Amino acid sequence: MSLRLIVVFAVGSFLTCLPAHGQAVPASSQDDDRDLWLTVRLTPRYSENTANLLAKCCELPEVAQRKEEIRKHLIQRYYGIVTDHLMQWFGQLNKNAPDRAPQDRWVQVPFGPHWRGTIEVPVSEGETALGIAERETGFPAGPSTLEDLRRLNPGTDLDHLKPGQTIKVANASDRVSFRLKKASFLHVDEIKERLSEDKVGVVGYPMVEAAMRLVPSLGLAAAKACPESCPDMIAAPLPEVPPELFDNVPNMVRVAVVDSGLGTQGAPIDKRFRLYQKDYSSPHTFGENTAGGGDLWDNPFTGVSCAESFGGHGTHVAGLATGRWVAQHLTCQEQGGPKKPLAQAIHERIELMVLKVTPVEARDPAIVLPSALEKAIQYARKNKANIINLSLAGPLKDSDDRANWERLFQSFEDVLFVVAAGNGKNGKGFDLEAQGSPEFYPALFSKKFTNVITVAAHDGSPGHKLACFSNYAKEAVDLAAPGVNITSTVTACRKGTLSGTSQATPLVTFAAALLYIRGLTLPESIKTRLISSVDVYPNESEERKLRSGGVLNLNKALRYTNDVVELKSDGILLEGTVLGLEDGLQVPEDCDPGSTCQPFKREEIVKIVFNCPEKGLHRITVLRPRHHEDRLSGPRQIREARLPMLHHIDLQTTNGVLHIPIDNIKDLIFATKRQ
Repeated sequence: MSLRLIVVFAVGSFLTCLPAHGQAVPASSQDDDRDLWLTVRLTPRYSENTANLLAKCCELPEVAQRKEEIRKHLIQRYYGIVTDHLMQWFGQLNKNAPDRAPQDRWVQVPFGPHWRGTIEVPVSEGETALGIAERETGFPAGPSTLEDLRRLNPGTDLDHLKPGQTIKVANASDRVSFRLKKASFLHVDEIKERLSEDKVGVVGYPMVEAAMRLVPSLGLAAAKACPESCPDMIAAPLPEVPPELFDNVPNMVRVAVVDSGLGTQGAPIDKRFRLYQKDYSSPHTFGENTAGGGDLWDNPFTGVSCAESFGGHGTHVAGLATGRWVAQHLTCQEQGGPKKPLAQAIHERIELMVLKVTPVEARDPAIVLPSALEKAIQYARKNKANIINLSLAGPLKDSDDRANWERLFQSFEDVLFVVAAGNGKNGKGFDLEAQGSPEFYPALFSKKFTNVITVAAHDGSPGHKLACFSNYAKEAVDLAAPGVNITSTVTACRKGTLSGTSQATPLVTFAAALLYIRGLTLPESIKTRLISSVDVYPNESEERKLRSGGVLNLNKALRYTNDVVELKSDGILLEGTVLGLEDGLQVPEDCDPGSTCQPFKREEIVKIVFNCPEKGLHRITVLRPRHHEDRLSGPRQIREARLPMLHHIDLQTTNGVLHIPIDNIKDLIFATKRQ
């Protein structure tokens, strides 16, 4: 296979995307602190104009060449292919550099296409097999192309393809992202239009998007070095898992952790991680671990490399999301078999998919490129992940960027996305919805989509107050989970303690996974249950910072098949069926007693908090009807609702009917129906 690449370094015709020499860069672009990246899919036949445009408007990519790594292996790792031209141009960019790196070092690489191995391509109306292969690879189709297609697609009539079919194509090119220079920010539309004019060298329409970053985790000392308003932040305990609820659980669940990989440091992957057993889109392999997911940054064209980056962030998150911390001595009963440790039973039901979207080594190791993130989520959905953990955040470039995310959440409505609220700058969390606040996405999407749940972090103080570094928002952040001084895995053989919303988020992912394996599988139902089962803050200033008004209570969440009453006196949970409220309970929303405004009926109420029974005022959580124009995504709270003539609750239990005075009830959570 021959390859022709065009590489332009510092020469080329003047391009309007950059100011002329000596011309000032407009202040509006100089002051723009966003990190914008051009994502484009190149073929080997891209034009000289395209090469010039990339050279003028984008920064040359930098790659970490590892100690003892030779030039050829670096090029294979980065591009997916090695040619004499690439070797020559790499040498020109890195003059006087030895072929074998004497130590880890940074090197520049030319702009060029990347390959991702063999892919499956859907067939559109009127397309031919050779036409698809030429488009996907960038190479002119010939007799050898047809032979490859027949070998990859045995039994497929390649001469009579129909729309909706898929065929496999080898040596397909991949989308790659290049960082835009600041001076190019004001000309992104022109850049995209000019690139799209290269019908042979550019596949599809280029995109310009803002890069996101992993939400950084803090060591305990750094977490406590918060503003003076919260100097006594206390480590948060991990939630307790009731073993009796996991006798004969029905389902398996697949959890995708989109993060910085899984740390091994030369050791085998911990066998208590049940890894998803499929390579990433290719028969090739790279690295020690060839199962578990995919390395979407450093090696997008071959198999999985789970080498960790960013200080063990991904491994720490993976350990929390899959319950590696669950006590070994607790047992549960498998159907027809002996009791086994709870941790083992959970391990056998939760499958981990590792999707690495950061570089192994980088000057900015937390960065997540749009092309890598998009491929990770698409891969997770294609391979039937049920829950996706996103401990990352960042701004959006524009309305197009927002629309792309919204289309993703809409098209993947059967997948639950659990995302971090983010840590505030300089250790001080802020209101994501306040005017002038920095944008934090995808956290802000929670209030619009029923399959997105956003998580803040709380500490271990008696009231579980929000961690001082944690962001919050009354409508966009759903609940808080433990996020201070959290112990989890950092390598296969070592544990570490970190703090942040990155730690709180996978604990909610784990809670969602446990609900899934117990039979609650619809993302909207899982989100509703997690929100409705929180422990509501007694402090109004804290309660108003979150959609649910409270913190994760895993024990109550998992008991979704029954109505659950928690007593004020000793915190005991009582399960059963509430009697007598099916027809008579109506709650006016924000209305005075006796008013004629529209009430909420019993079936719309998922929770009642008996916070002021002596005045007949209580906090309720409701699900708005689907046809309601201003319905938020999931439950919402109504403060100070009046419950007519309600003095006690009758609860049918396995031991009979209990008559419980409401002044001894902390809250009542109604059962969540499986859908």
